[in-house]
Amino acid sequence: MWVRAKEKMQITASQPDLIITQSVQQGSMWLAFHEPEVNPDLPWRLNHKHLNVRMREDKFRELFEEKRV
Repeated sequence: MWVRAKEKMQITASQPDLIITQSVQQGSMWLAFHEPEVNPDLPWRLNHKHLNVRMREDKFRELFEEKRV
């Protein structure tokens, strides 16, 4: 399903020798896939251009809303 970012945010992932950040603009469109069978702890996969992000259910509901087509 298509979802829209509710607000501007910064997504950051890090390891000891690497930091990756992505700025998400309010209203930006993402494709969302609910895949609890792939990762039960992070059931939502979001795709935006070449970026894939996994997140918890509560975080997904906090940051994104469904875009009705």
